[in-house]
Amino acid sequence: MADSGAGPSKTTTKKDTYTYGPRELDAAAYCEALKGAKAKNKTVWWSYFSVHLLEGVVKLKCTVCGDELSAKNPSVTAPTHLKRHERAANKAETIISEQKLIYIRQNSRALQKGSGGAHDEEVMMKLIEGLEVQE
Repeated sequence: MADSGAGPSKTTTKKDTYTYGPRELDAAAYCEALKGAKAKNKTVWWSYFSVHLLEGVVKLKCTVCGDELSAKNPSVTAPTHLKRHERAANKAETIISEQKLIYIRQNSRALQKGSGGAHDEEVMMKLIEGLEVQE
């Protein structure tokens, strides 16, 4: 049976604190500490992120895609996020290379006939660049 004299239970919410080195900081102080770390720019990934304090929460904003990420552990979060961009760029590069190969195969007649005296290497470079080849 519940204690009739007990009032409503209070749920306390702990204000977010952030660990920065050996110190525990509130959101505003942590945001400033990260901005200072970014200004020192000791790691490459800082150039791809900005630090923001939004509604009492520190966020990293990717300058490539605009995603807002948690800043609780930026040395893990930021490089992991950038790897996604790297994978997407590699995939796009692969697709472009495949499209160039398809284009070359479709236009291989120009290589076989020659191009009005042009060397095969020149014709190949024109095909790779997507330029028209004179037959």
